Amino acid sequence: MVQVSLNKISKKYDENYIIKDISLESQDKEFIVLVGPSGSGKSTIIRIIAGLEGDFEGELKFAGETVNDLAAKDRNLSMVFQNYALYPHKTVFENIAFPLVIKSEPKAVIKEKVHKVAEKLDLMKYLERKPGQLSGGQKQRVAVARALIKEPQLFLMDEPLSNLDAKLRTSTRQEIRKLYQELNSTFIYVTHDQIEAMSLGDRIAILHEGKIQQFDTPSKIYHEPANTFVASFIGSPPTNLFEPNSTLFQALKGEFKLNQEDLIVGIRPEYLYLTAENLDHEDNENAEIGDDSEQSLEGRVAERTSSRLRRTNDRSVLNVHEDHEDNENAGIGVPVYALEAELVNVENLGEEILVYARLNENSGKLNGSEYLIAKINNAEYLQFLQGKLSFLSPESPVKLRLFFDPKAIYLFDKRSGMRIS
Repeated sequence: MVQVSLNKISKKYDENYIIKDISLESQDKEFIVLVGPSGSGKSTIIRIIAGLEGDFEGELKFAGETVNDLAAKDRNLSMVFQNYALYPHKTVFENIAFPLVIKSEPKAVIKEKVHKVAEKLDLMKYLERKPGQLSGGQKQRVAVARALIKEPQLFLMDEPLSNLDAKLRTSTRQEIRKLYQELNSTFIYVTHDQIEAMSLGDRIAILHEGKIQQFDTPSKIYHEPANTFVASFIGSPPTNLFEPNSTLFQALKGEFKLNQEDLIVGIRPEYLYLTAENLDHEDNENAEIGDDSEQSLEGRVAERTSSRLRRTNDRSVLNVHEDHEDNENAGIGVPVYALEAELVNVENLGEEILVYARLNENSGKLNGSEYLIAKINNAEYLQFLQGKLSFLSPESPVKLRLFFDPKAIYLFDKRSGMRIS
């Protein structure tokens, strides 16, 4: 087992830096995930750790010892590649055994170790087959078995699931996590898939344009994104980012020394609560989402939003139109902030509904995306909406009001992209 430390690692080709000043340190027996879009530098980092990339700047340490010039074969690590890297002319047994064969291990020892790791990964019945006779998932398990048989101090995995279909990725992801728990070793895993990153990693390093944007636990990254890139990259659908209108800015400016044009507001889709004019009609009485009352649907949603998510400070809920009197009649007791938008599309996914809307100019201006997205997954309201989707048809214009809780918003500096609240 080993701690891996990268200190200001940089790598360039033809004077262009692929990665720049990468610094991170894994704890012993920790599962670290490097995640980012294509070209972010994550595979370059893992290849440097593996000893497959030389001529880099900075210092790489294993267990406190510098290994910059240590040959890959002497680093006591195993690596699983995206394309499996199996020998097509060798059997599964021979592929798994290969690291021991080149070390001239006794045949009896090799057989014992191959059978042991094959049993662990459910490969015993495939030992005499060749890679061309295996499925993608089986090939992946052979590649993992070959890595395991060396009993290394460090496991490296470079996009090992990218060639698998969605269902197989899910099951193999669970196998990898279980394997990690059984081996109690240090893992460094590269992926472009945020679901893999969030479900596998003890800590995640998010990369963009060759730099680490945030290195933290999955929970911290999701709930406390360091900047607009992290907020928009992690989460499905991504965080809505928009420039606030004057009313919202006036409510916030007392806390921050920023001009209105320098502020970006972020809100995750699951924290937007919608009402629509086409939903608010008489037969809603039979499908109320709150207590029985004569309130409009909008009033009931706003009341529920306010009561569930209200904070005690002055900016608990804000209203762009300052219609306090209407809110009081709805039984809310505090102002409610709502974005006005026009429906574009509705995706009914069963367990949730995604609503795509075009933000009205008087509510703000979207930053980096074309549509505002709301994710409805509250069971009670979801059941109501699924019976009313015909009223949300984008074939005719539908005006929406999207309530949100200021407790759940992020505030970013537009110039630097960094989160300030």
